[in-house]
Formats: sequence, structure tokens, C-alpha cells
Amino acid sequence: MAKAAAGGETETWETTNQLVTEYLAYDHGKDDGANIADLLLAWYKASAILAFAPVDHSDRVACDSAMEAFHGLYVGVNLTDDADALFDKGDPWTTAGGEKPDPADGHCIVKVKSDGHRLDTWVTWGALQPSTEAWTEACVDEAWVLVTTEDEAAKLDMPALLADINALGGTGVPRRSPDNSSTTWRCSFRPASRRRRASCPTRRVTASGSAQAGCSGPTLRVGSPGLAQA
Repeated sequence: MAKAAAGGETETWETTNQLVTEYLAYDHGKDDGANIADLLLAWYKASAILAFAPVDHSDRVACDSAMEAFHGLYVGVNLTDDADALFDKGDPWTTAGGEKPDPADGHCIVKVKSDGHRLDTWVTWGALQPSTEAWTEACVDEAWVLVTTEDEAAKLDMPALLADINALGGTGVPRRSPDNSSTTWRCSFRPASRRRRASCPTRRVTASGSAQAGCSGPTLRVGSPGLAQA
């Protein structure tokens, strides 16, 4: 949606039933959420996207630069307990009153705007949802760019990035060193650490978020002609 808007394109939307069918087919008939890295790999293998890469979610400048360069940032968050109530009222997500992210309430949303000093804007549950910067800092757990056009691909070292993605072999597990002690990266990729609730354009899809072991590695850095750097 964000990419189509940026390109001035008109999209034909799937129906609610089609979206739910697609989601449940991926999740084997159960509403258990999804590991973002595995989901993006599935989209890549189905040729729905050209590539994908992680961004350092703790680096606000990098995230906002990537959001601008790739027309949206695909983000995994841990929601606060009042997130649903604030969404229903149209109020920004905040950490007011001591609200903290709940690791058992993982969710996937898309960042589409930042005013640079107070509020961020996300696409979730079929609407635009604002949040304070404090909420973003506390609740965002991972961030990804999706490469969907040749123009976007030109901003990356695609051969190295595709080599890393293809090396996953459909397992969602990165290459490891011979002694199995560390993960090696030629470009910028790391697996997600949690299963997330899907952010469906037309309806909520509820599921529990369950923690999974993950590992870290170099991530996409934005701000120079070679955006992907090992």
C-alpha cells in the first residue's frame, strides 16, 4: 500500500476472505502468527518481493532513512497492554502511565511516516496509527525493508544480498561458522526472534506471540550509495 502510493499506482485489493485464506494457508490452518524472517523468505521464494534485509531497529535515523528509501519499514513490535484500547479510540500509542511492551503480544506493522521529533505513523489493522517516539523506542523489536522494484534494488548490493537470502535454503536458518559458534554474513540479514501477529489491511488477526531464540549480525545501514554493507 505504501509503495503503491509512493509510486502513484492503483492497487486491486484482496477481499477479507482472500486475505484470511492466504494467511491461514501460510500458517497451516492455525492463527499462530509468523516469524517475520521466515515469512519474508516465503514471499521471496514466491517472487512476491525481489529481496529483503534488516535494519538496526535501535538506530532511529537509519530506520527513517530506510523508510524513505524503500517507501515503508516492515516492523515487529511488542505491544503495550493498552494498545487495542488506544487504537479503538484513535489515540496515539504511548508509554504513559508506566505502560511497557508485552513480549507475549507481538505484532507486525508498517512504518510510513515520522515527523522527526514527536510522532511516528504506522499502518495496522486497516488504519493509520500514530505513536510517540518513546513508544517506538520501547516497543520496536526488529525492522526490515522489502525490495519490490528495480529502482529500489539499484540502491543495494543485490548480488551479495541475494546470496545471503538464497543461502537460507528455505529453512530460515543462516549459514554458521564451521565450529557452529557464530553466524557469518556477507551482506545484511538476520533471522527474526519472534512470531508476530499479521497486520491485515482489512481486519484484525489475533494470535499469541511466542518468543524464539535468535541471533544477531550486521544489518542494513542507510546513508551512502552502497546501502547494504557487511
